[in-house]
Amino acid sequence: MDINAGTTHDDEITLDDEISLDDESTTENETVAKNDAAAGRQKLDRWIEKLLDTGKRNNLINFKDAKYTSAELVVPSVEEVFSKCEVGHIFDVYDPKIEDDFDADETGDGETSSDDSASNETPQDGAVSAENAADGPVSDESSAVESASDEASVPAKAASEKSQANRKEEYLRRFASKVNSRSLLFYSGKIGPITALRGVAKKAREMQEETGVSAAYLAFGFVRWNDKKDPSVFYRAPILLVHVDVLTGSVVDPVKIQINDDDVVVNPTFSYKLQTEYGASLPPFEDDDTLESYFAKV
Repeated sequence: MDINAGTTHDDEITLDDEISLDDESTTENETVAKNDAAAGRQKLDRWIEKLLDTGKRNNLINFKDAKYTSAELVVPSVEEVFSKCEVGHIFDVYDPKIEDDFDADETGDGETSSDDSASNETPQDGAVSAENAADGPVSDESSAVESASDEASVPAKAASEKSQANRKEEYLRRFASKVNSRSLLFYSGKIGPITALRGVAKKAREMQEETGVSAAYLAFGFVRWNDKKDPSVFYRAPILLVHVDVLTGSVVDPVKIQINDDDVVVNPTFSYKLQTEYGASLPPFEDDDTLESYFAKV
C-alpha cells in the first residue's frame, strides 16, 4: 500500500510537473500571440491612418505622375486590360530596350500630360501606381502662388505640354505595334517605363512591410475635382483600383504584372473625402458593370 501510495504520489508529482511546464508554455504562447496581435493592430492602425488621409499629398486624392512610383498604361486599351483582370492573371510588360536602342531621356523630363482625358465625363485613362506616394502635389499655399503666376507662365506651359505630347506620340509610333496580345506598354514622361515600374515595386514592398497590405494597383479612370477653398485649382483622383503585384525578379529579368485580387475597388479614400466634405459619393461597382457602364454612372 505504501509503495502504491508512493507510486501514486510520484505520479502526482510528475503530473504537477507537467502541468507546470504546460502552464509556462501556455504563458509563452499567449505572450507571443499578444505581441503578434499588437503588431497586427499597429499595422492596421497605420493602414487606416493612410487610408483616411485625405490630404493632397495622398496619391489616391491628388494623383501625380510621380517619377519613380507611377507609369501610364498606353497599350492596349484600358477596356481590354480591365476585361483580363482576374486573380492570378499575369501580364508581360514590353521593354522598349528589347528591340530598340531606346534612350529613356527621349521620353522627356517633364510630366506626362493626360489631364485632357481625366475629366469626370470620360475618365478612361489607366495607370499603375503605389498607394500614398507622397512625391509632391503642391500645397494650398503654393497652389495660390501658382495660380497668381498663371498668366505669365501660360506660354511656357503650353510649349512644355506640346513637347510632352510630341514625345508621347513618337513613343507610341515606335513601340505600339510591337506589343503582343499578352503584353502591356507603359509610358513615363520622366524616366524609362521599366525603371518606373521597378520603382513602383520597391515602394509597394516597403508599404507591404509597413502595413501588411498590398499597395500597388492598376487605376482605371480619373475624376477631376476642385477644392472649395480655391475652385480655380483642379486635382484628379483615380476611381477604380485593381490591386496587383509588380514582379521584377533580378535586374535582367523581364517585368511582369500579376493581378492579386478579384475585387474591383472603388477608391475608398476619395469616396471618404467626397462623403465627409462634399456630401457626395461614388456609386458602387457591381459585378455586371463594365468600365463604360460604370463611368456612365459617375
